[in-house]
Amino acid sequence: MKRTLNDSEIETSDDPFLRPPPEETLNWVVSAVESGARVDKVSALTEGHWHANHVVTVEDRSGKKRNLMLRRWVRPEWKKEDPDFTPNREAVVLRAVETVEIPTPQVIAVDNDGSACDVPALLTDLLPGRPPAPRLSSMEFVSQLAKALIQVHETEPKSDVPNYRRYYCPQEVELPKWSSRSEIWKKAIEIADSPAPKAKGLLIHRDYHPGNTLWAKDQLTGIVDWTTGSLGAAEVDTGHMRWNLVTLHGVDTADRFLDEYESVSGPLEHQPYWDLVTVVDALPDLKPGSGLDLKNLEKYVEGVVRRA
Repeated sequence: MKRTLNDSEIETSDDPFLRPPPEETLNWVVSAVESGARVDKVSALTEGHWHANHVVTVEDRSGKKRNLMLRRWVRPEWKKEDPDFTPNREAVVLRAVETVEIPTPQVIAVDNDGSACDVPALLTDLLPGRPPAPRLSSMEFVSQLAKALIQVHETEPKSDVPNYRRYYCPQEVELPKWSSRSEIWKKAIEIADSPAPKAKGLLIHRDYHPGNTLWAKDQLTGIVDWTTGSLGAAEVDTGHMRWNLVTLHGVDTADRFLDEYESVSGPLEHQPYWDLVTVVDALPDLKPGSGLDLKNLEKYVEGVVRRA
């Protein structure tokens, strides 16, 4: 669960994701808000492995306080491993989804090369809500996830949004050492390595899963983390959400999500293919002890392989 840390925890942390932003970065934040504003408080968010996320509370000259989200690209290896996923890219995608009914972060400022801050950074407003509680696996939960995604896919795509690409080439993905069913994963990788079916290039989130949504009680209040937003097949988003739901809530919940999506959008002809592509694309990062039910995922993959 995402939480904020108090000031003493932040100051004493050796974790680059938790260490407080330096003075030059905070100066950049306040200059983007108003001349004469000041930083009132900085709180680190403990969830996330791509960016250091801090809530920065800024007080303007009139005394009004405003909470902002500061995302910093602190991973030393990001330029080598993920050079396409820059602050500029996320800003482009966020501006593309500004018209979506479900709230998304609004861009305030971008430092794409880290020339103003200590590292590349993105400043947005802070959306209300928290990540979903584990108990949220009801029909209403998946219905809201599906309807919000349809809104995204119906958004008119802009030409400056990058095209979808995979994280890993399937030929380079190793069979998982935690599995004794190597034949299942070998077949899944083989299918994922086959040519992709033709698809209309829709605006997709690319990393759509429950942890990138915010909730107030049982109501969806926003979709966050658009760094990998792309133009691609709708099934990329539904497939990515499905395997995440399988590992958190089971196959039935994943199937209900797809039923809810297709009840509005119509059938997704190539869903089994993309179900396997999205799992295989995440396979190198799926490890025992992650809190995800990998055995349940394996059973799900076995069923999809039969249908693909």
